[in-house]
Amino acid sequence: MILMVAIILANLRALLFVPLYPEASNLADPAWIGIALWFLIAILAIMQIRLENLWGVFIFSWRKNWALIIFMLLFLSSIFWSSDFSASLFRVLEMFFTTLIGSYIGVRYSSKDMLRVLFWFGACLLIVSAAIILVFPNVGRMVLMPYNDAWRGIYWHKNHLGIIVALISIVFLIRAIQAFKEKCMEGWLDILFYVFSLVFVYFADSAGGYFVLIFLHLALILVLIWLKLRPLLRTVHYYAILLLCVVGALMMLANLGIVLDLFHRSLTLTGRTDLWEYLLHYMIPQRLWFGYGYSGLWSSAQFDIAVKDQIGWGYPVVIADNGFLDILLHLGLVGLISLSTVLVITVVRSVKFGLDRRTLPDFFSLLLVLYAFVANISYSLFFQTGTFIWLWIIAVLFLSTRFKFPAPLN
Repeated sequence: MILMVAIILANLRALLFVPLYPEASNLADPAWIGIALWFLIAILAIMQIRLENLWGVFIFSWRKNWALIIFMLLFLSSIFWSSDFSASLFRVLEMFFTTLIGSYIGVRYSSKDMLRVLFWFGACLLIVSAAIILVFPNVGRMVLMPYNDAWRGIYWHKNHLGIIVALISIVFLIRAIQAFKEKCMEGWLDILFYVFSLVFVYFADSAGGYFVLIFLHLALILVLIWLKLRPLLRTVHYYAILLLCVVGALMMLANLGIVLDLFHRSLTLTGRTDLWEYLLHYMIPQRLWFGYGYSGLWSSAQFDIAVKDQIGWGYPVVIADNGFLDILLHLGLVGLISLSTVLVITVVRSVKFGLDRRTLPDFFSLLLVLYAFVANISYSLFFQTGTFIWLWIIAVLFLSTRFKFPAPLN
């Protein structure tokens, strides 16, 4: 029940029939009902940790994650310099409870458990989205120009669907590979949903979704090669692989126009670069160090329309279309450095965790945090459009942290 409610709440603001910025000026507003539910499952999670004698591991893991505590304190304190106190308070509490439940997941569940939870989430997401698209095509698709009937399913935007399903497809594939390795017939169900997910990414027509999907598959291939050839690899091989990755990235950047043409996109990334230039040149320098307070700006319709008029878009702007830029806008340079520190620590610990455990499911932690880096380049996934990805970033951070616990786990 805790997981089910947490996943729904973490996705809630990204859903089709729920406002991205719900009204939060009065305690009777729907936004605060969500916070009450977050509070309830947080209490239940703490009780569950107590019942399973995991309190020592839980506290140990939090003490080890000092960078996360610093980031949370900055996030929480940003309500005091926000232009919209009630909106920021709602979003800050949403982030706080998401982080708490994410730490609960990381302390209580294994990599395979997390993959199983994400399998069922992904299966439900695809089935319900397919039903909406087939029965209510004008609802499940974005029919207005320039979206050309792109699928959005249960989400408010096609980019959200494409990027989330790209992650879910890798979950299906990892489970399928592991199932076939263990000679389990359940892998065929994962293959079925994997193919289904590829269809969704294609018809979502999201360049971000395409790129993330390709990136995750390449990363997974590298993990599989390492698991297969690990005894034969020497230091020189790792340097060679790193060099190939760097050269490949530089070649892609040097030929970015050609790469984007493959996805039928321009160098402006569908106008994103105009938005980014405006925010970087005119908005962010005014409050460079600590930003405007989380979500105080985007919750204002006046600001959305003002940005639209400045950059010439045909509709109001509601996110920065870049997770890192949104953090810079709301929490300033200090917030961006703090978040980046948390992510880098998660990468380092996830690498060590995967190298120590040496199983494909245990490399999912690394794949997920790399996904977060790449997916947030062209979309805001950390907190702006829900907290689903943040929930799992925290989960894998605490998963890779708790195995440092000095006493045997119960």
